[in-house]
Amino acid sequence: MSIETGQKSTATVRDSASLWSGTGLAVIIALCVTVSAFAIDGAREVPAGAALPANPIAEQRPAPAGELLGRALDANVAEVESFLDWGGRADYDGAGRLVLDAHGITGRMLETVLAADLARSMAVDPDLVAEAIAAAERDAVPENGIARGTASSDLITVICTESHDGMTLAFEDRSV
Repeated sequence: MSIETGQKSTATVRDSASLWSGTGLAVIIALCVTVSAFAIDGAREVPAGAALPANPIAEQRPAPAGELLGRALDANVAEVESFLDWGGRADYDGAGRLVLDAHGITGRMLETVLAADLARSMAVDPDLVAEAIAAAERDAVPENGIARGTASSDLITVICTESHDGMTLAFEDRSV
């Protein structure tokens, strides 16, 4: 308060209003973040010391599939997670094949590298992946824009399907 006029200084009123609005905004943001954390679908509490699955897609694998693909995934967990983080998709289909799917130049490059790493983990020549991709590019059908190629070894078959900007690589375990 000013002694001469009996009114508050305008600088003090503005500073106080800024402080209160900033504090209010911070409280609202904190509340929104907290509510959002509880609203995330699938969020669940994990007890301390609980074992988390090492393989992000291991629970999806159907029982009839051989162990060859599962062991390859377990050996390449970091690469699989990186591939998924970049927007790739990895699933098992109904026939027990491991299917990798990606779009764009970066996604396809990461998919090809991951597929070669998986092949190495299965003691298969990683060039098998390159052969399947080359077969798809060689046998492309221009009318529908879909290209499909396969390459096989004694242990696995790699199936490559290319369409538009995407590529799918499927691994079929032949050891079962």
